[in-house]
This record gives sequence, structure tokens and C-alpha cells, in this order.
Amino acid sequence: MKTWFAAAAALFAAGDYAGILMPQYFSVYAALAVVFAVLMAAAAKFKPQTYGAAILALIFFTLCGMAAGSKAMQPHTADIKNYIGQKVTVYGKVDLLTLKKQEKGTGFILECTALQTGSGNLHKARGNIRVFVQNAKVKNFTAGSIAVTGTLKSLNGFANPGSFNSENWNLQQGLQGRMSVKQAALQVMGEADISDKFFLFALGLRQKITDTVGGEAGAVLCGMALGGYDGLSEATREAFSVTGLAHILSVSGTHMALVAGFLILIIGRRGKAQIITVMLLLFLYALLCGGSAPVWRSFIMSAVALAGAGTYKKAQSGNIFCAAAVLLLIYNPLWLLDVGFQLSFAATGGLIFIYPQLKERLQFLKPVLVREGFAITLAAQLASLPLLLWHFNQLSLVTFAANILLVPAMEILVIAVLGGLCLPFAGTYLIYAAGIFMQPLLNAVSFLAVLPAAAVNVPHLPAACFVLYYIMLAALFNNSWFSKTERRYTAAICSAGIIVLAAYKIFTPQPFTVHFMDVGQGDAALVQTTDGHNIIVDCGGLQGNFDTGSRIIVPYLRYLG
Repeated sequence: MKTWFAAAAALFAAGDYAGILMPQYFSVYAALAVVFAVLMAAAAKFKPQTYGAAILALIFFTLCGMAAGSKAMQPHTADIKNYIGQKVTVYGKVDLLTLKKQEKGTGFILECTALQTGSGNLHKARGNIRVFVQNAKVKNFTAGSIAVTGTLKSLNGFANPGSFNSENWNLQQGLQGRMSVKQAALQVMGEADISDKFFLFALGLRQKITDTVGGEAGAVLCGMALGGYDGLSEATREAFSVTGLAHILSVSGTHMALVAGFLILIIGRRGKAQIITVMLLLFLYALLCGGSAPVWRSFIMSAVALAGAGTYKKAQSGNIFCAAAVLLLIYNPLWLLDVGFQLSFAATGGLIFIYPQLKERLQFLKPVLVREGFAITLAAQLASLPLLLWHFNQLSLVTFAANILLVPAMEILVIAVLGGLCLPFAGTYLIYAAGIFMQPLLNAVSFLAVLPAAAVNVPHLPAACFVLYYIMLAALFNNSWFSKTERRYTAAICSAGIIVLAAYKIFTPQPFTVHFMDVGQGDAALVQTTDGHNIIVDCGGLQGNFDTGSRIIVPYLRYLG
């Protein structure tokens, strides 16, 4: 892979982030991007082989990223959040895959298209809202187009360090408000169109899995096969996180490759018609899974590999990887803030850039399957480690055992479940059998998660540590950038820098500090004394099954170390 492709993609992402942080300068970014586009075109015409043309191109990509990020943050007069606090009638389409049965009704996300105020005026509307309809059932939604009347309220979000950033999540999903209404305030508009029928079909597939296999096993199988965390208990989510298996609960590149291989096995790969058929089925599978950023990344790379039909070379995978990142960020610049997007691309980058060399260096491991499994797991972990520490402040020490021993069996169950969904009669028995085998695997995950020192808490380290870490990785696994001597010295300097920065963070004396945490309702304070004691005063809390202890307080304590 050419270095320039990686640099262009990295600078586009960096520009995207800068644009999100500083959206007020959109016109400046756009104007500069046009200027540098002209300069780049002129340089490419008169001096195409010079470094000047390449540098102009990199600046152009950075400015394009800044323009894309800032554009996504621009306010609009049609934003539905402008009507917060008013009683309105909202028209739009239900994201049918977000339909979720709750204790006293059904919740979903509504993609707004129009809005009617109390004066009777109809306005265009932009943005999504979270809606809860009391006493409604999922089966009541026979079409995606609806109208709902109620008071539009602001979202309740949390942005405590170390915990799930709901404000970022709402931003990525385009969520601008919420509404809770009675069933009489909901009106289904017209008949279901083709897209409604497709997503209702997808919802039915999920329901078939959870109806056939009850409890945690059914929820995990549904998450592995079609993506999502619905129905999982807090304990199960934590167990998968501690063991480093959270990735298995979302549709990733491994899933897509398995599905592609299974389809090729059935359909064959004899000509263009077969390849197009496989690609179409993969596209439909991506839609069934909700079309998240990691899913589309996996689809793009699988589709390009299939399109090569024998001419595709592994050397091109890095270029495709970088192109996929830029294309997805052009489509939705805010996906850059998504932890799943970041981890998906980091792990895939590890498999592309680190795995080939790592496999060669582990030739002493026997048998081959053990070496391959260990190299794949280690490559993905090495590439995603900084992001895992940055977002979760936790390092799993059992991830290698869990991924090598449990993931292959779980992937087989994914194929079994997908096969069961395709079979009209015997499919239910196949899904049921997968559920039987899933339970021992869940027990194994729980066993590994509760082992002493299964995971180590790591305090929030300076960003410079992670920059030095990736430079060290580049030195260790990129022979074209560094000579043998340079690799050794670069790795030593980066390692020393990381140790010094981490030691300064960990061993700096703690001053007397009081932290006030956002827990929704009530107060929660953490008092840190100079002699190292931590005192929590109250924990607050919200109504329902939201556990502020595991969702907010414990992650915040991990963040502090």
C-alpha cells in the first residue's frame, strides 16, 4: 500500500474531527479546499512527480475533512429541536429496526419529515426524535409512516468521562428530542411500502431468533447474527467487555467474510452472475443488520474483494481500507465519533498492516491453527489497544484465551442461525440447536470474566502516550519506513516516552479534589483525599432499570484510576 493513501485518509479523519469541534468556520474550510484543489490540479499537470503536488493533495484532503465535519454540525431552520417545549404533531418514518418492546409500551426512533404546530401551520422538519408510546405493541406498527402528537422535550444525556457518552451518540444518530405519548396520539399513515416491508421482515427475523431461543442465549445469538444489544443483561454485557468479546455482538468483517464464504459455497464463484448475486445478498444482509458504520465498512471491503474475482491482490487491501474510511466519513462525518467505527477500523487496520508480519514472526508456534488464531487476535488487539484504553480504561488479560477458544465456536453458531433463518421448516430446529450450544459458551464467558485479574483498570492516560504507541507500531511493523537500526531506536524512544508519561500520571500526588458526577436525578459526589482515599457521597439515580452504579460511577472511577 502506498504511504500517501494512508496519510490522506488519516488527514481527512483529522480534518473531520477538527471541523466537528470548530464548525463556525465552514465557509473558510470550503473556500480553502477550492483554492488547494486548483493548486493541486495545476501541480499535477505541470509537476506531477514532485513532492509539492503530493503535499498539496494532503492539505486538500485535510480541508475537505474539515469542511465535511463542520457542514454536519451546521444548524438549520428546519431542525426539530427548534420546537422543544411545544405541543406539535410530527410526521415521519419509523426506523423499524429500533422498535423495542418495553415494560409499559413501545419505544422507537422517528425520522421526522414535517411538523404541525398548534397554530395549524405545517413546516418542514429535519432530525430524529425518540418516541415512547404507552401500551402500544410492536405489532401495531404495520407501516413506517406515522404521525404522533405530543409535547416535544429535550433529551436527557450524560457526558461523564469514562462512561458512555450519550450526547455524542445522540449527535451521531441525529436525535434532537423525545416524546412520550398515549396510544391514541399515534396514527399509522397509509400502507407499508417496499422498504417498510423489508425492515418489518428484518424485525421478524430477530423476533424468530429470540422466540426460538429464550433468555440471554437468544439475545446473544440475535446480536451475533444481526447485530444489536437488545435483551442483554448488564452482567452479560460486562462479561463480554471484560473478556474482550464485545466485538462478537456486532456484525463485523469476520461475520461478513463468513457469510460471503457460505454464500460462495452454495452459489459458487464460477462467473460474474454468481459474484453479483453474492454481492447483492451481502448488501441485503448489511441492510438487515441495520447498516451501521462497521457493517458498511465490512461490506465495502468484501464487495471489492469479490469484484476482483481472482485479480484482487492483498497489496490493494490497504488502499481499499483507506478509501472505505474516507467514503463512509463523507457519507456521515459524525460516524468518526462512534466508538464502534473507531474500533472496527483500528482492528481491520491491524489485520491488514500488522498480521502478515506477525504471522511470519510466530513461525515457532505449532500447530498452524493456533499460530493463525493467535496472530489474528494479537494484530487486532495491538491496533485497537489505545482506543480501548482511551474509551473504557480497562485492559483485558483473558482476551487471547477467549478469542482463540470461544470465537470460532461462536462464529459457527452464527452460520447455523443464519442458515436456520433461511430454511422454512427445519430452520427453527437449527436455531434451537444453536441456542443449546450457546449456553455453555455463555457460561465460559462468565467464568473467564470473574477470574482474578481478568481485567486491569487503567487510568486515563495523556493522548501523547497513544501517539507514541502508534509511532512505535509503525516502526516495528513497517519495514519500508524504517531501517533495522531506526526501528530499534524509534521503538526504544517511544517506549521510554510512554513509560515516563504514564508514570507521571499515576504517581503524581493527588490533591484534595471533589468531583460532581451527572447522574440524571439527585446528586453524586466523589471526594478524593490527599492520602489516597475515595469517598462517594450519594449515587443519585433514575427511574427504570438504568443502573447509575455500573453505567456511570464505576466507569468514572476507572477513568480516574
